[in-house]
Formats: sequence, structure tokens, C-alpha cells
Amino acid sequence: MTDTSSTIGQRDVKLAIVLVTSQDHLRFETSVPATTTVLGLKELLFKTLAGRPYPSGQTLTHLGRNLENSEVLGQLLNIPKVDVHTLYITLQTHAWTERAPQGAPTSHASTSHTAAPHPHQLMTPGDMRARVDPRNERAPLAYIHWLHYNALRALLGYPTYTIPNPAGRAMEAHKQDTLNFYAWSNVKWPSVFDREQELYTIPREVGEGVQYADYDGSVKPMMKLQAASNPPTQLQKLALDIMAFTFPLLSVEISPAQLDSVNPRNRYRKAKIDAYMQAVHHAWANNLPVPPPPAVDDRPAAVAGAAANRQIIVRVGVDAFLLVLRASMVYWFLKPFTRTLTGVAYVGWIVYELYQLWARPQANPAQGAAAGQGQQRAAAAAVAPAAVPVPGGGGAGPGGIVIGGAGAGGGAGAGAAGVAQNNIPANGAAGAVVAMPGANGAAGGVVNRAENAVPAGNAPGGAGPDRGGNLNNLLHRCARIGLEAEARASIGTVQPEGGRTHTKLGWRHRIMMFFVMLVLTVHPQYWTERQQLLRERERELRVLYGTLREDGEEREEAPPVNGTAAAGAANGTQDTANGTSQEKSEKPAPKPPLPGGFVGEYVHRARRGVL
Repeated sequence: MTDTSSTIGQRDVKLAIVLVTSQDHLRFETSVPATTTVLGLKELLFKTLAGRPYPSGQTLTHLGRNLENSEVLGQLLNIPKVDVHTLYITLQTHAWTERAPQGAPTSHASTSHTAAPHPHQLMTPGDMRARVDPRNERAPLAYIHWLHYNALRALLGYPTYTIPNPAGRAMEAHKQDTLNFYAWSNVKWPSVFDREQELYTIPREVGEGVQYADYDGSVKPMMKLQAASNPPTQLQKLALDIMAFTFPLLSVEISPAQLDSVNPRNRYRKAKIDAYMQAVHHAWANNLPVPPPPAVDDRPAAVAGAAANRQIIVRVGVDAFLLVLRASMVYWFLKPFTRTLTGVAYVGWIVYELYQLWARPQANPAQGAAAGQGQQRAAAAAVAPAAVPVPGGGGAGPGGIVIGGAGAGGGAGAGAAGVAQNNIPANGAAGAVVAMPGANGAAGGVVNRAENAVPAGNAPGGAGPDRGGNLNNLLHRCARIGLEAEARASIGTVQPEGGRTHTKLGWRHRIMMFFVMLVLTVHPQYWTERQQLLRERERELRVLYGTLREDGEEREEAPPVNGTAAAGAANGTQDTANGTSQEKSEKPAPKPPLPGGFVGEYVHRARRGVL
């Protein structure tokens, strides 16, 4: 280790810092000692770059991953046969202290869209950075980034690199977060992720397998095949298998199935945003000013004609049928007209329901159609240019795999042979919405329910505030009947002295819930709300007690991520490996004891995912 450290300290690292702007690619070349950290390089760029950007507003990226300030360049860029290493820099709009280069984003260009500061972000004037310890965050994508980054380096023939603990937490803890999220999402854990140690142990055949070279002098963030005649080595095959799962999770491409929505509000907004992106691409390709983003109108274009009539018939008919059914059950079982007071209350309830049905906000088909056509014509006139591919985006190399290098934006290009990585948001930043296991939830994965939920009052064919608010609130409360007691019985209550206690449920609870659900399931919205709450509780049980295999046996814990001597040897150092005391101190907590009786049987079925 001493010899390696002395060798690293004696050499210099040649760097090419690339800043991508709307006008051009600005390139800055320098040479720094190998012992320089990423933070030291940022301070050097603060002194030498035009515009003098603050180090706190700089983000350096290498092979699609944002670099930590504590990383050492000599260990990170310990790559043979590479003379100049390319790093991409992204600057925040408030980072400039002087006049920014032409085409670089500034705070004046986005005054109306300035994001609010993070509640935990310490705002300090100038370059007086707050020296605070990073927060102990839960980032399920941190482990995916680490695995994808090492697989990419193995595919290119670079030595495997151990990333220092991101966000102040050991990589094993980040992997446990990813395991918990897979269990919470009821998604099968890819078995190839358990072969991560083979990235260190498989021998590296120098000069064998497929070879890659920089494309266009590394100005564009991609690489292409140099020699595709040789078959891939065993290590490259493993890297391709791992990247087949990690790349869709990190890709920002969204499948058409996700973007398609039955809500006219979402469809209208998507069409407007797509048209604006085409105009932006056209401006980039022709060196034109980027147009300002349009004001997205949340009001959907109303449906006119026969389609609107069918929607009105369905909505009114279904609610009227349910009202008749509820009124008939109350009349048959409770006999409200036996007393004057109950009869008046019964008639008043029916009149109130009929008033809610009649007073529902309805869109005028004629006015709505004219307004919708006018909005669509205005949006089309504002973004007339046709779609032009983004310069520098993903492309296919001759015969095979295109691998996009660094960058902070999004986009993906696919080669004829299979895998692509282009401008991946690094370390879970810039919209790290976890999705399993496809592009942001596509291909059998998990879709963010909050993003795809239909807002109140925006059902197809209508607009305005939520209708029937009192009835909806009543159904929400009814859907939660008994859930608190069942949670105390299945999940338990944490005691101050440690451990959990489970409340026992008897036949009284089971009989009460049987009759409650027998009556309330007459309304379909009750069962929809109830089913959603039950699915969320089952995911929580799988996270708390762990998942089971199909045969009912406990799923084995995954081996440590990178705490081996082989990892340190591959990097030329052992003190940067994550197999330190910090990793060992963050072991997963022991699983609590299971409840007994029929509640324990329910927990067992939830852990197997058979409910």
C-alpha cells in the first residue's frame, strides 16, 4: 500500500474539463497532482475558469457518476493507456461570481422557475461553505449507481474502483435500502446483483474481448466499439448482465405506456411539454435562443358531442343506481317510515344525494370545445418547428454498443448490440425516482402512484372541484375501520425499553369486520380505498419481517458489497475500501418476533406475496 501511494503521489493526472452550454462545448485542460481531491480540483477551477464559479455550485461527473468531494483523482483515474481523462462539469445558476461564458445558464434566465432551497440546505454567502457532516439519507439508487459504475469500468477494461461512502453511509447500508425497496415494491430481486464480487475476482484478460475507444475525442459523452470481432470475455458478459438491470433503473426515458393516461388533463399537459421539447431541440441544433417554457394550463379540453353525452350518462347512471341500491337496503332493513323522525331523515338524505348528483360541476360542451381548440392552436403556434435530435445525444456506434459517458442531463441511445448509458443522473440526484425494474417503472416495475394519480375533480369529461366531498370523506373514514387495531396486532408497538408488543385480536374483531365489510362493500369506492391501504400494510410487513421464497423459507442475506481485500488490490489501495469499521457498525437490525395465531398466518402470506 505504501509503494502504491508513493507511486500515485509522484505522477500528475492530465484532465480535460468539459462544460456543455447551449452555444458550444467549452474545454479546459489542466494537470494536477495525483493526490489532489475532487474538492481541491473544484477550488482550482474556481481560481482559473472564466466566471469563477464557486466550488459549492460545481458538480464533476465521470462515466455518468457525480464525484464525491473526498475522492482522490489518482485513485479514481488509475486507468492504464489513457493520457488525458475527461471530466464533465455542471454548474448551478447561482455559482457564477463574475460574468458567465456565453451560453452558460445563469440565474437571470430562470428567475420565475427558481427552485426553493432544501429545508436542510445551509445557505452561506459567497464561498463560505458550511462544513457539516452529510445527512444519513436513505438513497436506494446509490447502490445501483455503484454497481452500474463498476460494471461499466469492467466492460471498458478499467480496474474496479471502490467509491467512498456516498452521503456519509456505508455502501452495505445503501444496498440494504435497495433490498428493502424491492421488498416494499413486491419486485423480485435480480440474482445477478448477488454476483457483484465477481467484478473483483474474475481475472482481467488484457487485450482480449471487445474493445472501446473515445468517440469524437471525448467531446461528446459516448464511446463506441473499436474491435467487435472478438467475443466478449467472461468479465464483460457479467458486466453486460448487470447493466441490463441497472441501466433501465437509471435511465430517464419513460415508456409510452407510462405517459398514456385516461385523464385529459395529463394528456393535454404531455402534448404541450412534448411540443416545447421539440422547440428546444430545434433551437439547440440551429444555435438559436432557447424559448421560454410555456405556461402549462391545467384545465383539460372539454369533450363535446356524443362522447360527452356518453360520459354524462355513465356518471349519472352509475351514481343513481348506487343511490337506489343504498336507499333500498336502508328501507328494507331499517324500516325508516315506522317513525316520523326517521322517515323525515330518510327523505332528507335522499334529497341531499339527489342534489349532489344534480349540482355536480359539468362542462359546457360547446364552450369547452371552443376553448380547447383555441388552447391547442396557441400551443401549436408557439412550438411550430419539427423535432430535431439533440446534438451530442446517444447514438449507435458501428456494429454495437454505445456507452454514454458523463453528463448531468437525460437521454439514452441504444446500439444494435444491446446496452447504452447516456447522461444518467448520478448518485440518485436530479429526480431520482426509484423505479423497478424498467425505465422509471416500465417493464413490470413500480410506477409512482403520486405522479400518476388522477387529481380530484379531473375525471374524464369533467373539471372543477371534487364532487361529493362529504361522501368521499365518509368513505375514507370507513375504509380505515379496524386498520389501527390490525396494525397493532401484525406490526406491533415499539416499547421504550426495546422490543415490540403485539395486540391479540379475537373473534369479536373478526365478526365485527365481517358485517362492516358486508354492508360497506356495496359502494365500490370503499373497497378500492380499503384494498390500497391493505397493499401498503403488506409492503410494510415485508420490509419489517423480510420476504420469503416461494417455498416459504427465509430469503438469504446478500454478502457484503465491497469490503474485501480484492477490492483494495484492484484499486491499488486498501484504505479506501468500504469494508471498514463504519460498514460493520451499520448492520441491519434483527427482525422482530412474529405474532401468533391467525395474525401470524396473515403475516406469513404477506411475506410470501400471495395475497
